[in-house]
Amino acid sequence: MSRQTRFNQRKHTENILFDYYMVSSSREDLIHSKFPVYLEKSVYEDMVYSAEVLDKLVRRIIERTVDHKDDMFFHYGEFPLHQLVKSLKLPLPPFFWARFDAFIREDGGIFFSEFNYDKPCAQREIIIAGECSLEENPNLHFIEDFQKAFKNLWDQFGNGAKNPNVAILVDPGHYEEAHLGFLYRDLLKPLGFETIIAGGKNLEVEGDCLYSFGNKIDIILRQFPTEHLYECNDAERILDLYQKGKILLLNDPRVVFGQTKSLFAYLWEMVERRDPFLSDEEVSVIVRTIPKSTLYDPSHMDEVIKNKNDYVIKAAYGRYSHEVYIGCMHNDNEWLETIKTVNSSTRLHILQEFCPVQKQNTMYYNGRFYDETQAMGNYGIYLTNGSFSGVCVRWSRDYLSLDETVWSSPVGIGVSPFSIVKLPSEGRKDIWNNINEKTAFEYGYTGGYTGACESFSLDALVIRQQYFNELEEASEGIWAVIEKTIQLVRENHSIFCPVLGIEDSLQDLITQNVTDHTAFIARLDWGMDPMGNWHMLEINSETPAGLMESIALNNVIKNELKIELRDPNRKLIKLIREVFESIVSDYSRFRPVRNIGFVTDSFSEDWYNTRLLSELLADTPYNIIIGEISGLSARDKRLYLYDEPLDAIYRYYPLDWLANDPYFDGVTLALMENTPSINSPVSFICQSKAFLALVWELNEQGFYEERDSKLIEKYIPKTALTAKKMKGIENYIIKPFFGREGQDITFSFSMENGKTVNSIFQEWVDLKTVQLNLHTTVYSAQNSVCPVIGTYMLSGKFGGIYTRGGSRVTDHNAVYIPTYID
Repeated sequence: MSRQTRFNQRKHTENILFDYYMVSSSREDLIHSKFPVYLEKSVYEDMVYSAEVLDKLVRRIIERTVDHKDDMFFHYGEFPLHQLVKSLKLPLPPFFWARFDAFIREDGGIFFSEFNYDKPCAQREIIIAGECSLEENPNLHFIEDFQKAFKNLWDQFGNGAKNPNVAILVDPGHYEEAHLGFLYRDLLKPLGFETIIAGGKNLEVEGDCLYSFGNKIDIILRQFPTEHLYECNDAERILDLYQKGKILLLNDPRVVFGQTKSLFAYLWEMVERRDPFLSDEEVSVIVRTIPKSTLYDPSHMDEVIKNKNDYVIKAAYGRYSHEVYIGCMHNDNEWLETIKTVNSSTRLHILQEFCPVQKQNTMYYNGRFYDETQAMGNYGIYLTNGSFSGVCVRWSRDYLSLDETVWSSPVGIGVSPFSIVKLPSEGRKDIWNNINEKTAFEYGYTGGYTGACESFSLDALVIRQQYFNELEEASEGIWAVIEKTIQLVRENHSIFCPVLGIEDSLQDLITQNVTDHTAFIARLDWGMDPMGNWHMLEINSETPAGLMESIALNNVIKNELKIELRDPNRKLIKLIREVFESIVSDYSRFRPVRNIGFVTDSFSEDWYNTRLLSELLADTPYNIIIGEISGLSARDKRLYLYDEPLDAIYRYYPLDWLANDPYFDGVTLALMENTPSINSPVSFICQSKAFLALVWELNEQGFYEERDSKLIEKYIPKTALTAKKMKGIENYIIKPFFGREGQDITFSFSMENGKTVNSIFQEWVDLKTVQLNLHTTVYSAQNSVCPVIGTYMLSGKFGGIYTRGGSRVTDHNAVYIPTYID
């Protein structure tokens, strides 16, 4: 599988190398991930809105600065030709291109780390993303916007030439920018403009004309920094030609005053002195999205050294993350040396508050296969002539986006079907301890910790009503499909059981017809993709976990935290009792039922779930006996628990484990003859992961009615018994037939030598993530987790939900997330 992944990634890389002019390097296969990331729509809209507001403000500041109308000196920092640039008098054209670098704060909200006006990159990444098949793609019209804006600027501000020549000005020593010049050439070609890739030494002024390689130039498109224009031949004369309207210079070099990071200090100074130049809207955006900033002065030294983790120091004209010093990334000695270097520098620096960045789950190609990792996303909000036209993301594992380590992903816009309501950190541990102890003493819950990690969160998942309604309806619809398929398997067990991996010794037991109830309590596990579509990932029909958390913890947390939202599990107890009594009633038609055993193993989670269930049913007219599985025995085709004869049994223990353990010899025969199981052995049929492959195969052969077929195709990811059946689906997950708690699961894009015998192949679903505060006995951290929502089905009826947050494969380390309905 990894060989195919390497082939596909190499093909992807070569497409970018040859069609989009990426620089070839030893990292070329690692730079572009094929897996998209999705921005929450509200976050995306905030980034776009804030960038457009700030862009208009920056334009006004530049106009005021160059017109000498400012009542204070704007410390933009000196560079060669700065006075000449500042003294340009022609009207400031719209900014052809700009990129605002945005981050998502760790505790929510966004901030901008810098503005890129002079020569913003990211066009390649945005174009690639625009060609991806995403339901809501923010980059679809980037090329069109680029071309239209360029032509409009020429029509408005050009010298009137019918077929202008464009010099794309780059520094040949910067390979990335030189290569981008060829991409710009391709973008401008449909306009009929002639383009020349030129370095600063390839320009020459003769009279009132600019030439490059003997060609008269009408437009310079700069991928070249203003502060280095002095390196170009005839730089002052070029600026004079621009002043006279003989050439068009894009972007206007005066944009450098919006590029300088000292502008951030200026924005905050205006906010703090309540400068009437700023509107209320602009003040609000600055306060929300610009880290608090001031010009650095050596007098700050003691404070900055003492509280280094709170600060960042940046050079006003630093580029490529150079001269960006982040306190928390230095030890004390390194930070002291950094401060000394800054103090002795003649370059202008700013001092800025440090903003922790949210880490997100993203897919990274490591040279052999794709692996999930947590990284920080630097979202480039790209503006064309002042309006949003695209967004890219560069990923980094730390706070600096260095070319040697970053990679990118396509960006889509997701929906917000649910949200996380976070508990304030003050007093959190005491509240958690109180809830953990209360649930332990009142319900017997002993699962508060998984190792050193708190196993349940106090941050609550809130599902919007419409999505919850769909989940409830879809669960009941899919369960009807499951029951119909189970019936087919029972009627043709000799054909289908081998396909499902069910042993011959269990076939007679699972085809018994003692009750109309297929399952007592089953759980369907659902995930949601970033576009808000539900996907049913697997079935837990035999021993579904989570009853303690769903019934007890969810309710205790709601009451203790006074959460004024609906508990989706409020009817679960009542439904459990109704279905239990109905099943026992069915069994009573054949023989009297008095003693009912509840058995499980000694694993704490299994024990407290079984105990809770037995206590919920303790006041029924039956003698409930709870015990550990080793106390179960079979005599004369009847089951005994601690020598007490049983008339029925609820087993929180897998049927196949009982059948294959010599210790329990005769137990499966007793289940069939005299001691029926409350959770019917029939439910074992859909416990096999191969069951969903059978559903898909039957669907393709037209077995189901149209309504059922639509449910399958909408909610169940494509599942098959062989990889060949996954034709056209590049990314899929491989699961063993009877794997539990995520064991032995691998992916098509990350396998080296994964097991595929007795395994199913299921279309990979890119699960939506949420940010959750995770806590251990030692530390706390915010993590990006995938909520998997289990829906309890009791004899086909929706009963409630059980939500866990973990990695893309939910295992025993997943955290329980209390869940409510808005």
